[in-house]
Amino acid sequence: MMSADSHHATLSAKTRYWRRTKALTVLLLILWALLSFGTLFYARELAAIDFFGWSLSFYMLAQGLTLSFVLILAVYSAGMRWIAHRCGKD
Repeated sequence: MMSADSHHATLSAKTRYWRRTKALTVLLLILWALLSFGTLFYARELAAIDFFGWSLSFYMLAQGLTLSFVLILAVYSAGMRWIAHRCGKD
């Protein structure tokens, strides 16, 4: 049977874990939304800039956003590992 202190520590660790998980998830979702919306919203302005012979808007939509989304997934994976390690969920 768990003591009251042990139960409180477990509850606190779970709360910390989920609070950090939600914060990371919200932050990365906001970044994802800003990248997606920003590139489409400013496509006309970005088209005036050349990047290796292509307009920057085309490059960002064809290549840049895909790479950005993969980077977001890598950051999420690393962040969740760090959160799990810090909260004792190894």
